[in-house]
Amino acid sequence: MLTYEQAYEIALRQMPNIDACAEYENAYMFKRKAENHSIGGHGFIIIMKDSGKTVPQTEFFEKYATDLIREFDVTAEDRKGKKARKK
Repeated sequence: MLTYEQAYEIALRQMPNIDACAEYENAYMFKRKAENHSIGGHGFIIIMKDSGKTVPQTEFFEKYATDLIREFDVTAEDRKGKKARKK
């Protein structure tokens, strides 16, 4: 099972400047808050906890989505390799 820190490192390779995360029972969804209300853009980077596989947003919600555990900001500490703060 992937940790938050491992998933964050995978996501950073695909989307720099991540500043928000949603944790589901089986995945982490990373995003940029500035793209919340945009059409197009990078969207979300969804990393499955069991495999580290990146899954497209539509596929995740159609096939894999589970209960949302929490949403939180990705902090400066995360970018330095420390654990995310809980909200």
